[in-house]
Amino acid sequence: MSLNEIYSSLYIAYHKERQSNELQAINKDFFNEVLKEVERSDSASKNEESEILKANIMKILEGIYERRKTKILLYIAYNKQTEYLTTQETVFYDKIMSIFKENRLNNTEAMQKKNDMLKSLHEMPQILLPSGAKLGPINKEQIIKIENEEDAEFLIKNSICERL
Repeated sequence: MSLNEIYSSLYIAYHKERQSNELQAINKDFFNEVLKEVERSDSASKNEESEILKANIMKILEGIYERRKTKILLYIAYNKQTEYLTTQETVFYDKIMSIFKENRLNNTEAMQKKNDMLKSLHEMPQILLPSGAKLGPINKEQIIKIENEEDAEFLIKNSICERL
């Protein structure tokens, strides 16, 4: 395949990728195949025109990669699956998705831990909570861990505690 043919087919692929919000179907080894084909064609002719064409091919290839990377990040943000990933993009997708899930899990755990912790506003004798559990006696500004959300709401609503 000549550099002109590679350029033309890449330009069409780039145009399709830009026109759509969906990832376009390409070969699993698309980027590697294009680079190998450019290398093979480049060794056949080395002149100024072919160097300019090669530079333009690399710019288009980079544009396709960047556009697809943006779409992949959007797919991850909306937890959307796709079947049109190249080998490199699959690795990228999996890494970012694992970071995203880990971060979401850590945020959820932190919110649960934070929500479970209350600080008493007053010194109180032992009290009976809506769940039937007993709490106290408690000192003013004592940190209390409450497992039951209904109990926590009761304490907050009655100005006995506040969330940390």
